[in-house]
Order: sequence, then structure tokens, then C-alpha cells
Amino acid sequence: MGTAGVVIGKFLPPHRGHRMLIERAAAGCDELFVLVVGKTAEEAIVPLALRAAWLTELVGSDRVHVLARISDAPESTTDPAIIRYWCDLILEMTGRPCIDALFTSEAATYGDVTAAGIGARHVLVDPDREAVPVSGTAARADPMAAWPYLDPPVRAFYARRVRVLGGESTGTTTLADLLARRFATPWVPEWGRALSDRKDYGGEPWSTADFVAIATRQAELEDTMARRASRVLVCDTDPLTTGVWHAVYLGGRAPEVEAVGADRRYDLTIVTDADIPWVQDGNRNSEQARLGQKAAILGRLAETGAACQVLRGTPAERLREAAELVGGLGIAAPPEGLGFAADGLAGHWRHLVTSDDPARPSRRLPGAGLHAGEVAELLDQRRTDHATLAKELGVAPEAVLEADWYAASHVELACAEARADAAAIARLTGAAA
Repeated sequence: MGTAGVVIGKFLPPHRGHRMLIERAAAGCDELFVLVVGKTAEEAIVPLALRAAWLTELVGSDRVHVLARISDAPESTTDPAIIRYWCDLILEMTGRPCIDALFTSEAATYGDVTAAGIGARHVLVDPDREAVPVSGTAARADPMAAWPYLDPPVRAFYARRVRVLGGESTGTTTLADLLARRFATPWVPEWGRALSDRKDYGGEPWSTADFVAIATRQAELEDTMARRASRVLVCDTDPLTTGVWHAVYLGGRAPEVEAVGADRRYDLTIVTDADIPWVQDGNRNSEQARLGQKAAILGRLAETGAACQVLRGTPAERLREAAELVGGLGIAAPPEGLGFAADGLAGHWRHLVTSDDPARPSRRLPGAGLHAGEVAELLDQRRTDHATLAKELGVAPEAVLEADWYAASHVELACAEARADAAAIARLTGAAA
């Protein structure tokens, strides 16, 4: 039996200081137990099971074991009975008769007395928080300020979510793209459009199962993109709107569709008005129909008690007002976002070049040689953020972000190349991809 080490904490939430502690601990023993111990009152802040799942994803392995337990026992560094309780809990959770090393960043608090109580040596790691200047308390108080020290799954939990809803040809996609550019953050495409194109052009009939699939996949994409958000995530439509489209296509509501998005939270809801020219793209109903769609969306929002802001005007006017609303969530737009937004208004791509591959007429990332869809696919596969992938590829984070935007903007590209959505269609509807 090799050496065993322990890291114990609330991890409320886990941050990169915790990860550094765990990684150094894992390098200093043969087997490491990461004990996530929470209190019942903390479940309303971040559930224990979720914290444990995050840590398992980030640091878990065949020799790093993440274990979780609720305990409302008191804590003390001086009461022998309380100290004994916690030492016994550590040994019970690990299933080990003894522990060789306790790794902490706490010398003056529980570290020394707990290590002594389990017969382990106490290994201090960055007690002054110099390597990673963050704490769980600071991250809870202001997750936006602590953003650089949060990993993707934790970012997905704290990201402010903005949904942009509206009827057909009311500028929802344009505003979602521009708003994401203004805040230099990713956005979620309208996935249902890809399935709609395939079915409508092929003359395939619609079913309620199709709309369940659309709502489910939209929610999946949203949660995936939230992992690489820069404090705010912009969503072009949402599962609730899928329920509205069910009524448009099939003439009635479907509880199974509406249930998909029933418990999803959004920090801001924007509805685009029908005050811009209607454009037929080959798959839209009529100018009059979009008025009814807007009314249906507003009615459904009212049912759920969700407040919304209806935006009118030119793309630039809508962007200006939407940016002010996002700013009201406590999100500061980065200066570089101004340039990205200006490029978006002009229809330009600053960091991408036209593909030189006739078989793949999209855009690619200079320096890395990857097509935009391949960049988005890497982000999804590795479940990482733009800055991390950019460092691996040796390019600027803004370039990776723009490739992700491009893949999101071109839904066919996103479906066919970036996110393997043909397989998703088959998985969610049972149809042949």
C-alpha cells in the first residue's frame, strides 16, 4: 500500500487555488483523497453533489478520489472532542487506518491540529494565496471579479445568461451576435433552425418528438457554451420559445416540450420587436405571422412571470440599449468589445481568413490552420474556454473566440462540423442522421 494523502474542504465553490492545491498534493503521494464536506445550509448556495462533480471532472483520476459528505457538526481548533470527530470522519471517508499527509493552505486554523489527530504530516501549499490570489469566500461574494480563477464548469454555474427572443425576421440572431461581440463572449445559436431546414426542404412531417429534441439540444448547447463564457452568455432563443414554435407548426401546446425549459434560469430576457423590414429567407411564413409569434412569446413569458425588455430600432440602436441592460447585471463590457461589435455591424471578421479548401468553404484560423468548425469542436471536446485553447494553439484568445462566433453564426457549419449535430438529431429523435 503506497502513501496516502488527504485534501479536505468545502470547495464553495472550487477555484484554481483549490485545483493547484490538489494537483500538488497528488504529486506528493501515491493515492489522494479529496474530501468535499458541506453543511445543509450550504446546499442553497452550491449543492454538495455539484461541487463534487466539478472536482471529479477537474482533478479526478484512478488515484485521485473525490468523496462527498454532509456534516453539520461544529468546527473547532481547540475542543478535543470536536477535533476527534473530524479526524475520525476523515479516516472513515477514506477507508484508511492512517493517512500519511494532510495537504492544506491553512496553518493557523485546522491544518496543524487535524494532521496531528490523524497522525499525518502537514504539508502547506501557498498559505498566503500568492500563487492564486483567490478564496472561496471572495468567489462567492463576487464571482465576476474572481472569473479568471474559476474553471469552465464553475463558470457555467455563475455566468449571467441573457436570452434574445423574437418572431421570425425580427433580428434576434443579429442582436445575439452583436451583443456577444460587444462583451467579447460566446453566444448560443438557434439549433432548431438546422433541423427545420432539413425537414422543411425534405418535406418531412413534424412531430412533438422533434420539438422535444430541439428544446433538449438547445439547452445542451447553452450549458456547453456557458462553460466558456466571459461572465455573460448570450442565447439566441431558448427552450421556452421552442414550445411557441410547436404551437405554430402543430397547432397546439405540448407539456413535454415546455417541461424541458421549465427550470432554466435567465438573468435578462430581451424580445426583438417586429419594426424592421421582413426578409424572406426561403423558410419563413409571412410578415403578419411574426406579429402573432411575438404576441405568443410575450404571453408565454407572462405565464412564467419572467420580466422582459422589448427592443426596437436599428441594429446599432438595439445593441446600445441591450448593452446597457447587460451592464445593469454588473457586467462591464471590455474595451476590445467595441471593435468586435463594430466589425459585426459591418459584417466583417477580424481574426479569420477565407478558407483555401474548396471542399470546406468556411473560414479558418490563421496560424493554427484550423477551420472555424474545428475550433468549436475542440472547445466542445475539451470542455475548455477560449483562453486555454488559444494558449495551446499559440494564437490570440480573440481569434479563438471569433472562430467560435463564426461557427455559431453559420448554423449549418455548427451542425455539420462543429458539434456533430447529425448524431444529436439521431440520438434525440430516433431519426436517421
